[in-house]
Amino acid sequence: MTRTVVLVLAALIWVALCLVLGAWAARRTHNATDWLIASRRLGAWGVALGFGGSAISVWMLMMLATAAYAAGIAALWLALGLWCALAVSLFFLAPRLRNASIGSALTTPLQFITTDTGERLYPTIVRSAVAIAAALLLVQAVVLLRAASDAAAVSLYVGAGVAVPAAFVLAMVCVFAGGVRTAVAYDALQTITITSIAAAVLIGLYVAAPESQAWRAAFEATPERWRDVFAGRHGVVAIALTGGALGVGLALCGQTPAL
Repeated sequence: MTRTVVLVLAALIWVALCLVLGAWAARRTHNATDWLIASRRLGAWGVALGFGGSAISVWMLMMLATAAYAAGIAALWLALGLWCALAVSLFFLAPRLRNASIGSALTTPLQFITTDTGERLYPTIVRSAVAIAAALLLVQAVVLLRAASDAAAVSLYVGAGVAVPAAFVLAMVCVFAGGVRTAVAYDALQTITITSIAAAVLIGLYVAAPESQAWRAAFEATPERWRDVFAGRHGVVAIALTGGALGVGLALCGQTPAL
């Protein structure tokens, strides 16, 4: 079995799982509250896996791997920022948002933001939020579609004009049909897949080089700047590197499953 056949089979299995999850979510969506927040009945495991998928996505892992390759051990600052963001979201933001939204019968973050605004400011805030969200989603969609197109062309030998738009339309239809249940289910599926692959890679590396001396020798063979927590930078540049990495991680606070 060739590499291309394996990738095509994996893609087909993924599409089948997406269809099954979309149909499952659509059958349980009956009103606007179900569509927006699943009537707050996703469960702890569903929210946790969905939060993990939306916060630490494939693209974030690719960024972490790229940062580790470019800066070495200094990429730990980025990982530290991600862990801090997860802790702040789970233990500080999420409980307060949930209690406030339940107490005021709110279903969307926009309603939460505009709770204390007057009638004059409400339309302006709504238009601004919609414009900002649309602009950011458009940029994200373009970047992700371009990356997916390149991956499909290189790995699956499939033209970008066929596979990628079809997958995009399929995902949008399922999300529109099932609402937040579909989105959280997709994120949970992504989390489980990424965790399984990462575990398999770590086990494979351990089997290939079980002795700690081999790992120590490989680490010592890396460039010196890779072994520096500031990637060889000093002074203001080191502070900027640290602050920027922590800032990227902390920007993950307030993911959708929190509410």
